[in-house]
Amino acid sequence: MAYLIPLFILFLSSVVFSSWRKRKSDSYSSLNENKLPVNMVVPPSGFLSGILRKAAVKSGLILLFTIITPRRGSIAAMPLKPAHEVAEILELFRDIANRPENAGVAVQMLGEIDSSLRWSMQYAAEYYLRQSDRRDDIWQLFIQGVILLKGKASLAEAGLLLHRVADSGFLPACTFLSDLYLSQGAWDKALQAVIAASEAGYAPAIHCHAYNIYLSTLGKIFQHRSMSEAFRLFSLAAEKGFPPALTVVGEMYLQGYGAAVAPDPSIALYYLERAYKAGESSCIPLLRRARAAVGECILGF
Repeated sequence: MAYLIPLFILFLSSVVFSSWRKRKSDSYSSLNENKLPVNMVVPPSGFLSGILRKAAVKSGLILLFTIITPRRGSIAAMPLKPAHEVAEILELFRDIANRPENAGVAVQMLGEIDSSLRWSMQYAAEYYLRQSDRRDDIWQLFIQGVILLKGKASLAEAGLLLHRVADSGFLPACTFLSDLYLSQGAWDKALQAVIAASEAGYAPAIHCHAYNIYLSTLGKIFQHRSMSEAFRLFSLAAEKGFPPALTVVGEMYLQGYGAAVAPDPSIALYYLERAYKAGESSCIPLLRRARAAVGECILGF
């Protein structure tokens, strides 16, 4: 009779766990309609995966672990604003951003809709102002394309405008065109849209290029090959000082990425401190973790 007690406890635990998972699943599905994807996030590793990864590192089997355990990534999300608020913000943005020297103020406004735009728009304005033969009509077409894209007014028209601006040689338009294709699930087009600007050395495009390659690794068995290339490009964008890339490279060094990136808290701390000094506030939690990890290494834990 005594053996029934553990079985009853196990049964009760499974019922409670199933109920908890159902509530969690329902809460996620109810939020899906009010979410807007943000640009980049390195997928988290679960508790069990973390234990297995540490064991693989210590036993020298990390390459095998990487090959047989494909990762599933997640893209962070933020709540959408009501349509009338978006329209008001976009109208103000249009008036201010028509003069690229006002990009700082305009970017803050657009950040109310999508915080991931901060660095992309700042770099776009700086790129435009550096051009000796800059054309105001190109900048205004670019702004209009961004407004149509982020305001969800007309993605087809946004695509036409951004294509026109990108074809004129305005590299920042390529990253937004890539985002447009990515939002439509056209990964190949998203990658092709950004390659030329990436090869030209435009930091946000290099970062976008790396992100698109990173997305291609999710769920693939031999993911470490593409992940190594994504890491190389993220590192290149980071060396150019692009704050989001500094954060991503710091996180990859902090937690390790199998055969592609060996964990190194000291290097992670270097990149995350650079990101923080550049004004990237999203790196603060990672920076704290890196400092704690470096402290543990110094103390021999």
